[in-house]
Amino acid sequence: MEKLKEYRNLLISYLEVQRRIVKYNVELFENLLEGYLTSYQLYFEKNRVVTPNFNPLVLLNLKFDELTHSNILGWAFDPYGTHNQGDLFFKNFLEFFHFKVFYENWDYKVRREYSGHESIIDILVYGKNFIFYIENKTLTPEGYDQTDREYRDLMRLSKALNIRDENIFPIFLSPTGEKPRNENWIPISYYQLARTFEKALSQIRGNYVQLFMKSWLTTLESLEA
Repeated sequence: MEKLKEYRNLLISYLEVQRRIVKYNVELFENLLEGYLTSYQLYFEKNRVVTPNFNPLVLLNLKFDELTHSNILGWAFDPYGTHNQGDLFFKNFLEFFHFKVFYENWDYKVRREYSGHESIIDILVYGKNFIFYIENKTLTPEGYDQTDREYRDLMRLSKALNIRDENIFPIFLSPTGEKPRNENWIPISYYQLARTFEKALSQIRGNYVQLFMKSWLTTLESLEA
């Protein structure tokens, strides 16, 4: 009987300890939850003005859309684009990569989906003495003989426009800066492209354009990662 009594007292003690542990854990969880909700409410109120997590491209499910990124880049490079910032973006692009080309009074043109004899290039930027031929690849792989065909078209166009070889720039743009099969192309990553426009952001006069470009550059950086 004495042993049974000892076991009973031991069980009662054990159950009491367990009850206290459960009570302590519940109280701890409730305090943590209350603290989290308070912190989240403060975070939410603080960011109602700056909305750091809002990105229209992600919201519209365009983060990986190759056509969207090509359209935005072509729009940014166009000095007469609706951004109304002139050659700001193209000028920063040239300075960042040390491309030595010259033009006056925004005297250059930007064309999307330019058709050559053998291929269609995503973005063509050209002036009286230079050509940028930009192939953009977000998710789709390089097509069969694609950069070879595009490069031949670029050479045909440069001859037709009488552009010197040192002013011809075939650009292969991709999230990670991968090298294309044709070695004549200059690989550029999305991260590098985003850095190209970092300086330009502070020079943009239109608030909406500035916010849109920030969202786009954030998207480019996330794709590179």
